[in-house]
Amino acid sequence: MARFEEVFGMPQGHTLKQTYFRSSANGSRDRWMHEEYDAQGTLVARYESWMNLTINGFAHDDGWKKFSPTGEIVATGGDLPIKALTRSRVRRLTLRDRKFGGRRNAR
Repeated sequence: MARFEEVFGMPQGHTLKQTYFRSSANGSRDRWMHEEYDAQGTLVARYESWMNLTINGFAHDDGWKKFSPTGEIVATGGDLPIKALTRSRVRRLTLRDRKFGGRRNAR
């Protein structure tokens, strides 16, 4: 499973800082934001990545965008190889919902 640094093709010596993560309650939509810094600590890029899954856990829309420090899109990509982890989480949630008849607060 690839790391974000590999997905984004970052050069050696650069660091990636996650600045935002949001997941929907059922795990079907995830969104990340990262900042890339060079070896001197200067911000060189920002990234936005996302993954939207169907209920059976298969990605139907995923990808990323790379922005310059001033906000222009400089690169895009798709098919995040990190999706396997999220797929398994969605499958577990789906099985849990079936166990409780599709109701989240059932006891």
